[in-house]
Amino acid sequence: MCPEYHKSPCSLLFTSLMVHFEIYRDLCRKINTLLFEKCGKDQKKLFKLTDNWMGSNSNVSLTYFTSAECLVDKFSNFFMWKTTVIRNKIITGSPNTICNISMDADIMFNGNVLEMFQLASEVEVKEIITMFLNKSCDLDPLPTWLLKKCVDQLLPLIIAIINRSLVESVMPLCFK
Repeated sequence: MCPEYHKSPCSLLFTSLMVHFEIYRDLCRKINTLLFEKCGKDQKKLFKLTDNWMGSNSNVSLTYFTSAECLVDKFSNFFMWKTTVIRNKIITGSPNTICNISMDADIMFNGNVLEMFQLASEVEVKEIITMFLNKSCDLDPLPTWLLKKCVDQLLPLIIAIINRSLVESVMPLCFK
């Protein structure tokens, strides 16, 4: 008997035979069909199912703490420190920076300048922010739910960034 038959289906991926690739693709299609039948377009259900298959532990644990008060103090100290760092960056920023973010563009605008526009208002920006879904990415510097909760405190800075970008016709690289 050929030793190929004693291998598991996963080991078929490591051969260069076309027949093994076709078997793999067929199995992928079958699994995708089963997943769609089971979950439809419900992403939450899909992730729960695949996490269960992969043996992921869904229990999220916080760092060790001796009491709830201790944990609350740690969170409070962290956010106070973070706020201080951001505030210091704003205060020490030069006229060409906002939060030490360069307002220099990677490509200068050579087109017709828009001469008539209204600067963004706090009302319209706040309305847009409150309409955001509470989803965020690990790359986001601030989770959406926290931005929405602190919108009144952050709004003056956000408005300053938006309006400065409009006035100078420059979008900072880090915001692209």
